[in-house]
Amino acid sequence: MPGPDVLLPDRASQRCSTRGLEMEVSLDQAIATHARVLKYWHGDRASHEARTKALEYKAAGDLEGLHAWERVAKMCEAIRAGDQPASISEAE
Repeated sequence: MPGPDVLLPDRASQRCSTRGLEMEVSLDQAIATHARVLKYWHGDRASHEARTKALEYKAAGDLEGLHAWERVAKMCEAIRAGDQPASISEAE
């Protein structure tokens, strides 16, 4: 996953800070970013990695995290299929 200098949120619209710089990131932006990073690092296994993460959140009782990572998995599948949805909702 991202190195120590990269901080991506798991929750809707959070402020992220790294090295004193701040930015607002929506859940949709975080999902798209996670999907791209997983695709880059894991190739065709990206959706599997996202679903594994979703199961970790489910086991911890975090349904919001479960649903977010399921959306990441769907976005990974859309990217793998060659679809570049204009929005996250198109990948679902």
